[in-house]
Amino acid sequence: ITDSHPLVQAHHDEYLRGAVALRGSPDGRVRALVSVGVCQLMTLAPLVLQPHMSDVIEFMLAASQDGDNTVALESSEFWATFCEAEIDESLLWMYAPRLVPVLLRNMVYADDDDELLAAEAEEAGLGKTGDEASELKPFHAQGRSKGGFASLDGAAGGGQAGAQMQMPGWGGNDEGEDAYAALGDDDDDDLGDDDGLGEWTLRKCSASALDVLSNTFCDQLLPLLMPVLEARMNHPDWKAQEACILTLGAISEGCGRAIEQHLPQVLPYIAAKLE
Repeated sequence: ITDSHPLVQAHHDEYLRGAVALRGSPDGRVRALVSVGVCQLMTLAPLVLQPHMSDVIEFMLAASQDGDNTVALESSEFWATFCEAEIDESLLWMYAPRLVPVLLRNMVYADDDDELLAAEAEEAGLGKTGDEASELKPFHAQGRSKGGFASLDGAAGGGQAGAQMQMPGWGGNDEGEDAYAALGDDDDDDLGDDDGLGEWTLRKCSASALDVLSNTFCDQLLPLLMPVLEARMNHPDWKAQEACILTLGAISEGCGRAIEQHLPQVLPYIAAKLE
């Protein structure tokens, strides 16, 4: 189904109003499904969102920082979806200075990350101490259906997923709350399902989004990243250093030419971490 399909054309405005009406729900599952709905519209009918794009980006930027990890995960899918839609890229570029730090923060291993906990448990069983926890399986930033990536500066903080979008006629936060019940419990199973390829996490999703952004905006994205990368190259926390390396991997294709001037600094750092 495309945005030109009669069924989509007949109902996408109503669908959008219904989704946005639920954006301030206290139920994290509802907020996550709102973000899923916005991403679906961006895929199927991007022109419906285009007149409201500034408000949509503001909302998804706040939702990507939601204190509920699932909400933040589903919201972070939006950035790659935007880049793959036929929408003017300059609309998103205006928000890049605010978006990039959010993605970098969300790329860090959370303290309760299952992979991190499993590695620590294995180390405890082997009697290891120190930085061995950093010896985790790497990820490749390819997107939800292909795998993932990894880590940086702290888990997503308490966000503003209930932030208001000033869109005439979209209804208030209380409107349509009961609509969620009709979705059924099966929808919960779809959130974060990665078809046996390992748990799809906020960390992986954010790195994948950064990969897509770097291939969209190319070398002009690097100046937004370098101050953070340089700070974390010398960070005492191994998780920050690991995230720095993985970030370099995520942007290596899209920002490849721009990063060449930094190779005298980057290559010795990576080589040292291989020892």
